[in-house]
Amino acid sequence: MPVIDTGLIFAYFCPVTMKRIIYTGIILLLGLFVHGQETKVVNLIRAEEMTYNRQENENLRVCTGDVLFEVDSTYLFCDTAYLNDKTKDIDACGDVRIKMSDTLNLYGQELHYTGKTRIARISKDVRLVDNEMVLTTDSLVYDRNNTTASYTTGGKIEDTTNTLTSIEGYYNTKSKDLTFRDSVVIVNPDYTIYSDTTMYNTITKMVDFRGPSRVISEENTLYCENGWYDTKKDKSQMNRNAYLDNGEQTIFGDSIFYDRDIGFGKAVKDVRIRDAAKDVILTGQYAEYNEQKLYSFITDSARAILINKRDSLYLSSDTLWSYLDTTKQLKTIHAYYESRFFHEDIQGKSDSIKYAANDSLINMYTDPVLWSKGNQIVADTIKIQLKNKEIDNLELFDNCLIASYDTLDYYNQIKGKYMKAFFREGQLRKIYTEGNAETIYYVKDEDKSLIGVNMSVSSKMRIILEDNEFSWITYIENPEEILKPMKDMTKEDRFFKNFKWLDDIRPRGPNDVY
Repeated sequence: MPVIDTGLIFAYFCPVTMKRIIYTGIILLLGLFVHGQETKVVNLIRAEEMTYNRQENENLRVCTGDVLFEVDSTYLFCDTAYLNDKTKDIDACGDVRIKMSDTLNLYGQELHYTGKTRIARISKDVRLVDNEMVLTTDSLVYDRNNTTASYTTGGKIEDTTNTLTSIEGYYNTKSKDLTFRDSVVIVNPDYTIYSDTTMYNTITKMVDFRGPSRVISEENTLYCENGWYDTKKDKSQMNRNAYLDNGEQTIFGDSIFYDRDIGFGKAVKDVRIRDAAKDVILTGQYAEYNEQKLYSFITDSARAILINKRDSLYLSSDTLWSYLDTTKQLKTIHAYYESRFFHEDIQGKSDSIKYAANDSLINMYTDPVLWSKGNQIVADTIKIQLKNKEIDNLELFDNCLIASYDTLDYYNQIKGKYMKAFFREGQLRKIYTEGNAETIYYVKDEDKSLIGVNMSVSSKMRIILEDNEFSWITYIENPEEILKPMKDMTKEDRFFKNFKWLDDIRPRGPNDVY
């Protein structure tokens, strides 16, 4: 008969066999101290029956019927339990419940508890209930040393806000932190999160992303490989390969902050905003996005790219604003302060530029200047009509002047109040001028030597160009024309008033627009 440290034993002889001694009653104390990590105290509070077979195992006790143990200040309930006095191991089955505090309870049908390691393995219809959080799984391991519960065969966690499922899960009952791995899904009434590895706190409702993760809602999709989501406040911070996609536009950035309640997003470092429908990309180092007001802006090395199979158009300025219509389609792009653009066929500079996506129209305001091959074009306002992302025609308003370099310091020049210029295959082909149309045009002989300068004035004028040189000029309505020999030319005759050749500020490539 093993020695029991302290306690009372009530026993009676079973009439079926004298070899089995059946004990009923209560063992008040089976140990007195907890030493290190090993279980030292296992108190049997109650059981309807307790049996002991010395021949089979002198350390094994079988308790049945409404069994309750106290194990190091934790309570174990079950229908049947096998207790090893020596190792303090417990095997239990039937409505198993481990009560760790007033709000923390673990349920299942089968339990194996190892006294030496203080680890409990519970299976079949497992539920871990912690206040308003419920974890369900087929099999769970609870480590009393670090108060953690874990599963590796799939589980689900539900609280007042979210439902979480994953293949693997780890829960710290003290810090209330959950770690999920493999096929993580978090379902919220407003969105669903899919992740590789995620941490979640049941008190703060904060989700920490530790791997590739997507937050999908009706309005948009968020993606990152590191970051957090506050499910209480609907705010998130997305890092590492982060993007926000609303179905029409996608914002990429090294870091993206998003407030779902007000539809506000902010992206920092290596930012890109792509409009797939219009084939437009905005890039920069800082951007903001407003879903409710349907706009975004990007700054710090801001650049827009109008993508074309042959040659894209590159536009830059201090700040680029992108506006959407009510269907979230790109409506306009506004470039403010020191705006410049480059296209293989045409380049430009002005203080501000507006691009209308539906009309494929570029408007240039405040000191605009264009360059096309050997031609320079200036006016108070310039409108560029694109067709299939290629230049089709220009409209110039007030103080219009088109000049082309001829030889040495001579420039052919056309001046007027209004002009319209037409392009074909990227080449300037025709120019129509109205309102005080004037020309300064250098005439050459067959060997390309200068003969003189043609100076003309008329109400209207039409000019045909070949290989970017004036080929044919038609004067319409009251023309006046004079051919002045070169020897009689003064410096004032060579240029219209306020003429400036601005080739030194001309963008030379896509990266020259900054």
